[in-house]
Amino acid sequence: MSLIIGPVVESDLPSICEIRELAFSPNPCYRLLYPLEVDIAAAKLERHRQSFFASQDSPMAKLYDAQTGEIASYCHWTKKEGDFEVEKRTPKSLTAWPEGVNKALMDQFFEAIYAKTEELMSGRPHFLLSILVTNPKYQKRGAASRLLDWGVAQADAAGIPAYLEATPGAVGLYKSRGFEETGRVDFDLGDFGGHGDYSMIAMLRPFPGSNETPE
Repeated sequence: MSLIIGPVVESDLPSICEIRELAFSPNPCYRLLYPLEVDIAAAKLERHRQSFFASQDSPMAKLYDAQTGEIASYCHWTKKEGDFEVEKRTPKSLTAWPEGVNKALMDQFFEAIYAKTEELMSGRPHFLLSILVTNPKYQKRGAASRLLDWGVAQADAAGIPAYLEATPGAVGLYKSRGFEETGRVDFDLGDFGGHGDYSMIAMLRPFPGSNETPE
């Protein structure tokens, strides 16, 4: 089996959405955001189309089987200038949340994460990893690492750091590639109909050889 990296095309979107659902379904925060009993497949397709196909300068990438075309993992790396007045990373730039999602959690979750990004990265050019998802069939087989290394190489070539927000279970992978924890966003899922606390961890990988250190 030969896995290669290539751009995601629009015909991949149904597979992308299916992989995302399979990969994140066990995540308690994701399950609150998108309740199982709500059919929002069409809305997810449209949000992916808007989110990741709006700019041809930074297309999504996939790791896929060269023979079958099956997608093992996909990601979205974007070069950011750190000018948050010009380039707002905000859910308000997309369509309204679809009916059936947990809108209160959606608003707080994304606004808090985007605010943390602005706090840490304003005025600092960087490569942003906004999503990295692996097909459960390919987990623990190096698929995510391939796309992570691919993006980090772009950041290194540009001489700038790489930044991301990690789910708790992915922190170890990112630390193995030189990312360091630099902040976190905490949520009480009980405020939104769930149970327990949940965190997203801000992580920065300084450009090798620079004097920059995570704050």
